[in-house]
Amino acid sequence: MHEFKYRTRAGIELNIADSQTSGPPLVFFHGITRRWQDWIGVLPAFTPYWRCFAVDARGHGKSDRAPGAYRIADYVPDLVDFLSEKLEEPALIIGHSLGGNLAAAVAAEAPQFVRGVVLEDPPLEMAGERLRETPFPASFRAFIKYAGSGRPVGEVAAALAEETVQAPGTLEPVRFGNVRDAVSLRFAASCLKRLDREVLEWPLGDRWMEGSDVAQSLSSIEAPTLLLQGDVSLGGILPDPVAKAAASLIRDVAHIKLANIGHNVHSNAADTFLRLVVPFLASLD
Repeated sequence: MHEFKYRTRAGIELNIADSQTSGPPLVFFHGITRRWQDWIGVLPAFTPYWRCFAVDARGHGKSDRAPGAYRIADYVPDLVDFLSEKLEEPALIIGHSLGGNLAAAVAAEAPQFVRGVVLEDPPLEMAGERLRETPFPASFRAFIKYAGSGRPVGEVAAALAEETVQAPGTLEPVRFGNVRDAVSLRFAASCLKRLDREVLEWPLGDRWMEGSDVAQSLSSIEAPTLLLQGDVSLGGILPDPVAKAAASLIRDVAHIKLANIGHNVHSNAADTFLRLVVPFLASLD
């Protein structure tokens, strides 16, 4: 993957990875605290058929910081600008978690630039006040201590392992190292070192969803959409009623509820992710 910089109309410089392969454009949006490398494990399955782009969102990875502008709604224009200015044809888009909310909003606001959407366990309305019902705030409170850290990756990973978070399904306190393996902790640490800590202040301050209308976005998506719902008992963020209501709003949707797979489908169950996503995207060609 070749990295390049793209400056949005608002002057935010995004770091973007490009497979430089042939085929229709396929763009990946990562989740909060992550960076484009989160997709490395699955990208080789896509590059023979599509030209893949993976974006570092503002405040993440090597992209510019944007003080005061980390509402979910603030990320959307960056991505619309990229699709409209840098790609020669409408794109397929895949978003995980925060990236799923962004993918839905981008598809709704700029349908002429989107021809297919994959939403991988997006929080949707759960990104608002209902985020408190999930384990994510506890994780964010642990993560924010290390955002932008100058310490070595190994030291940050070791410290993360000792943080107390909430176990999926029960919300009981648990040592982070008991629910994440050493490699997952190390990658999380490497992402946090490249994260603007203010990114996490917005969901922790119940301000993340200001300016967003999830129902309006979902009902405005024109492109065929695949909604992957993780298992809440294993860390998935979408309860059944929220997922079903969301699916009912999308005019052309394939909704898959995944058993025994949590929030990070593409990382923890790559075979299942690819088994569902690759043929879905191929159906749109």
